[in-house]
Amino acid sequence: MTTILVDVDGVCADFKSEALRIIKTYSGYEDFEDNHTWDFLPHDENVMNYLWQNIHADKLLPYPNDIEAIELLQNLGDVLFVTSPAPTPMWMPERTEWLVKRYNISAEDVCNFSKKQYVYGDVIIEDNTNNLSKHMKRWHSIGLLINQSYNQGFVMDIPTFSRRASVLDAAQYLQEILNRAPCIGE
Repeated sequence: MTTILVDVDGVCADFKSEALRIIKTYSGYEDFEDNHTWDFLPHDENVMNYLWQNIHADKLLPYPNDIEAIELLQNLGDVLFVTSPAPTPMWMPERTEWLVKRYNISAEDVCNFSKKQYVYGDVIIEDNTNNLSKHMKRWHSIGLLINQSYNQGFVMDIPTFSRRASVLDAAQYLQEILNRAPCIGE
């Protein structure tokens, strides 16, 4: 069976918009701009402390068609949500509970771990180019990068890499691949 790793923030849920909303509330800067890089958070300890005290994983808005996408992925293989923990005590329990309720999965299907390259998967669906490339190099996996403003400049000259518009687009693309080569992960 194919093992499919799915990131959460930037793939299934919109972390960035909520983080920017909280930062703008704290700082009062309505014109705080998205600099379209992965490292979009300010390097101000007070702002970051405020953010981590006020952001909650269960309050992030999901992206459109996420449930349909996850159901399709579950029909294609074993889905494991691999999500980075945040420096707040409630993040991991909130994140796990949100995933369990939203996608009707077991808590055992959630891995809170930053070094995703050490988690085996035939496929990784990710928005962070660093996580994606490390995983692909280690496991020779299929890497599906979800388009975000901060990863537009990333290119990878590997046949198993593909940039996708959304998690649903990634799931449909993976379905096409597996229909052509059903032995992936067996």
